[in-house]
Order: sequence, then C-alpha cells, then structure tokens
Amino acid sequence: MKRIGLRVKKSRLANGLTQKELAKGICAQATISHLEKGNSQPSLALIVAIYKRLGLKVDNLYEGITTKARYTKIYAHVRTLISQQHYQESLAFLTEKIKIDQLENPSEIKQYHYYYGVNTLLGYHTYSDAFYHFSLTLLTKTTNQADHLDLLATNGMGVAYLLNSEPRKAHTYFKKSEQLVKQSLKTVSTLQASSEIAKIYYTLAKYYSRDKEYTKAVEFCEKGIKLQNKHQLKDYLGILYYEKGFNLKKLNRLSEAEDYLVNAFYAAKESKNQCLMDVLKNNQKNDSLDDYPYW
Repeated sequence: MKRIGLRVKKSRLANGLTQKELAKGICAQATISHLEKGNSQPSLALIVAIYKRLGLKVDNLYEGITTKARYTKIYAHVRTLISQQHYQESLAFLTEKIKIDQLENPSEIKQYHYYYGVNTLLGYHTYSDAFYHFSLTLLTKTTNQADHLDLLATNGMGVAYLLNSEPRKAHTYFKKSEQLVKQSLKTVSTLQASSEIAKIYYTLAKYYSRDKEYTKAVEFCEKGIKLQNKHQLKDYLGILYYEKGFNLKKLNRLSEAEDYLVNAFYAAKESKNQCLMDVLKNNQKNDSLDDYPYW
C-alpha cells in the first residue's frame, strides 16, 4: 500500500494537482493524504478512480490487493491455531508464510508482532521475545484510534509478567486491560475483534481465580460467553465454559459447575480444542477438577 501511495503522490505532483483537486468528486482530501503517507487503505474502487484521474494503469493494483487477501487468510489461520492452543504450530506457520521486512501496512505489521508475541509466550515461554513483540505491537500506530490489538497486547503483557513470576507488574497490566475492555465494546465493529476480546475475559477470569476471587472470575466468564453467543462465535466458548465451571465448583455451586463442564466438552469438540478435551477426560478419569493450564 505504501508503494501505491508513493505512486499516487508522484503522479499527482507531476500533473500539478493539489490533494484537494485530486480528491474532488472522488473522496475527501484526507483520504488522499492518508493514502500518500501509507497510513490507510481505501477501497479498491476509490483507488481505481484515483488512478484513472491521474492517467495511471490499474494493472499493478491487483497484485497488491491479492497480497493483502493472502495476509488476511494467513492471519485467520494463525488465530484458529491459537484458539486451539497450537502455539508452536501457529508460530511456525506465521514465520513461514510472512516475512516481517516485506510488510508495509501498519495494520499488518501490528498483527504480525502481536501474534508472534502470543505464540512465543505460550508456545515456548520465551518472555523476552514476548515482551519485545507486545511492545512493538503497542508502538505500531494505525489509523484506527481504538485498535483492539492494543488491548490484546496490554493483556498479553500481563500474562507474560504473571508467568514470569512478576505478579506486581502483571497486576498493572491486567487492571489496565480490564479498563480498556470496557471501552472497547463501544468501538469494536468486527467479528474478529469480538472473538479475541472474549479471550481477554477468559484471561481476566483466570487471573482473579488465581487470587481466589472466584465470584469475580465467574462474572468475567459470563461476559465472555455472552459476547461469543451474541456474535455466534465458538472459538473460545469451550475454555470460558470450563473456567466458569471451575470457579463455580470453588464456590461450591456444584450442580451449576457440572452443567458448564459438560458444555465445555461439547464446545471443545466442536471447535477442535483437543487440549481442553484431554483435560476434561483426565478430570473424569481421576474424579478431579484441575486448573486449565493454558492461557
């Protein structure tokens, strides 16, 4: 997209046009400004209209559009593997399919760093790499003022500090992500964002459960379940059911707990979360209820 923006700017100047003159009847001047700076990606129809006004050939446009579609599919598969706790496989797939130095769009760069951070943290427990990539996620700015990846990276920092035995630092990031998640629900507009925000509710539930605040943990699970059901999503439903059942049992609400654990099994089966199914089967075999070991 940066190459397209530079080409538009070069051609606009060669034609002696201002941004306002180029935009007239097509789009807002700000759209031209963002395009030339590589900060945003207008629709294909808009770019074609801009190219035609400048007398540029549109043939090369489609290569860039195809590349963006390919990245979208790659990131979707990465998210699926993460939801199934296949972190090492997810990281291998990410680094095989995408080379960071070839990315130009800030949104794509931001996604790369976030998913790298999640996978290296939960797949390998390499905390320094996780901190590095989560920090880069937060530093990479996009035109979306309320980018849900900032929330996810903030929460990821909390998980990383907790797993690295730094609870005080973890607390700071969990409280921050708790504040941000309340704000995010007003601005989230995609199913992808809604799905991943449900995972935030799960990690907050686990965090409070560790501190024996079981009622609060149940409340966060309920919010995550409600969000998944609202958008008919199922990727994190299983672990949310499990975490709610786990905390209900801690509160001695045994009948309710059993219902949610049964729901967790069927949800895990549907979303192909083998890790969760194994934990549930082991619990049944040993007549126990273990803390779900995955974040």
